[in-house]
Amino acid sequence: MQVVIVRHAKAEDAGTGPDGPRRPDAERALTSSGRQYARLAGRVLDRLCPGVDALAVSPLRRAAETGALIARQYKRLEPVPLPALAPAGSARGVLKWLHEFPEDATVVLVGHEPDLSRLAGWLMTGAAESVIELKKGAICLIEFRAAPAAGHGSLRWLLALAQVRALRR
Repeated sequence: MQVVIVRHAKAEDAGTGPDGPRRPDAERALTSSGRQYARLAGRVLDRLCPGVDALAVSPLRRAAETGALIARQYKRLEPVPLPALAPAGSARGVLKWLHEFPEDATVVLVGHEPDLSRLAGWLMTGAAESVIELKKGAICLIEFRAAPAAGHGSLRWLLALAQVRALRR
């Protein structure tokens, strides 16, 4: 199985707006540049992983929007909200969801830090620790020879935002 992990694109600040109170974290939308980047990430992913079988997103707006823009690059791919990808979600819940797919599937997960780095570390080492850093817009591919299991994944590639932008050419 191939598991592509994507940190959501740039989102609005959570600070106070002109009308007063803070915007709830779950409602923060992508910025214009974040939407542009998410579309680019979709095009790059379509080149690197042309056969995506499923795409799961955190239910928070910024991750859901990132996933929806990536999904547009693939025919018949609809993002699935996965509560386990929400902040402070469950790596075991993500793994349980991954087991719903065949061992030769390619799936994309869109979520948040620091949870995604911990998830990647757990999938690769079996320890719930960050061994890579996923800055905003970063994408990595973790590959499994069989069904995914903690400690059995291999990092195939990791792209920072600037590298994704460089691949648009």
